[in-house]
Amino acid sequence: MKSFIVQVIWKKIEFNEYIRDLANGLLQSHGVKPGTIELNINVKDTSIGIDFAIPCGLIINELITNSLKYAFPDGRKGKISVSLHPLDGSMFELVVSDNGAGIPPDVDFRKTESLGLRLVTILAENQLQGQVDLNRNGGTEFTIKFKGVK
Repeated sequence: MKSFIVQVIWKKIEFNEYIRDLANGLLQSHGVKPGTIELNINVKDTSIGIDFAIPCGLIINELITNSLKYAFPDGRKGKISVSLHPLDGSMFELVVSDNGAGIPPDVDFRKTESLGLRLVTILAENQLQGQVDLNRNGGTEFTIKFKGVK
């Protein structure tokens, strides 16, 4: 009897549906009541290489989870946004933001004791070879620019 090995190789992933499923799953798993958190996903038919999709998914997971845990205390209503779009050439920009309480100004996200924010930095800078910036105005906004494969 012959045995066959089936190998599936994903070269690219359609990110729009993936991010929507991931974000909605996180809201559900954290028990967010309908109408409490508005979720805005702005990822138009973007297809990126799987080597970039995995770290992006982990970053999005961590940042949305942080928003759900810390940005909206006491059932406060709010908004979480995720966008991914190509820039010039083969560059991409990933932005994950919320309009919640914000990260305190004395917290350096690159040197924090928080494993999650350290993971975001490591994935963005080392895995994606990108640049990560934090904007604390009106909540929390992480912007990550990286070179990917279209």
